[in-house]
Amino acid sequence: MHTAMQHKANATILQTTCTSLLRKGDAVSGEVFSSIIKQLWHHVNIAVSNCIKDTIEPMLKNLKIPLHFVKLDLGNVPIRTENIFIHAVGDDHNNDSISSSNDDDDDNDSTIPDQLGEHPGIQIDLDVIWDGNCDVMLQASLMRNANTNNSLAKSLAKSMVSPKVTLGVKRVKLRGRMHILLSPLTTELPVVSAIQYGFANPPEIQLEFAGVAESLAKQFAFVQPSVLGIVQSSLASLLVLPQRM
Repeated sequence: MHTAMQHKANATILQTTCTSLLRKGDAVSGEVFSSIIKQLWHHVNIAVSNCIKDTIEPMLKNLKIPLHFVKLDLGNVPIRTENIFIHAVGDDHNNDSISSSNDDDDDNDSTIPDQLGEHPGIQIDLDVIWDGNCDVMLQASLMRNANTNNSLAKSLAKSMVSPKVTLGVKRVKLRGRMHILLSPLTTELPVVSAIQYGFANPPEIQLEFAGVAESLAKQFAFVQPSVLGIVQSSLASLLVLPQRM
């Protein structure tokens, strides 16, 4: 009897939660966004590659063995989107249900900070998934002379036929929850004045090295976590809330 009552109570809670969510916005398929990104991928590839190079390369130069990009291509596999949820933010007059819901559940409020209550807008929450066959080449310049104080660079330079070592990344996996904010809204075309976007939390990232980089990553434990750490910190400084673009 107790178990049956508990199941009934849980079902009531679930129904109430679903009803509350439906009042706040609309859940839609990620296929539409995925199709748009697929058509835009050539341009997205170039734009994102340039942004990565401008942001990450200065940090790579500060590693124990300085690195710089020789090639950066995100490949032909576009980003996919799933679990899209669209809802209004910041318009208390037309969105009273959101305000009352946020008062009861502050810990789960995923609205982009500093926007709610200031300007009316539309927020799109979506899962971003990418399993990319990228072609990234990094080069380490290992000086053979004694001017450098980096003992690791010295020892590697002596063991290499060439003082320049090319490191490759052949695969990148990324998964995270992103918020896209269309705000402020106006009564003049094109209605949306600006678009901002950022990850709710640091996304999960995996890198798969190729060639010499793969053997170096196994031989020198700092290589993979160092590069991965730079990628994650760069994303955090640019695209993890409260930071956004």
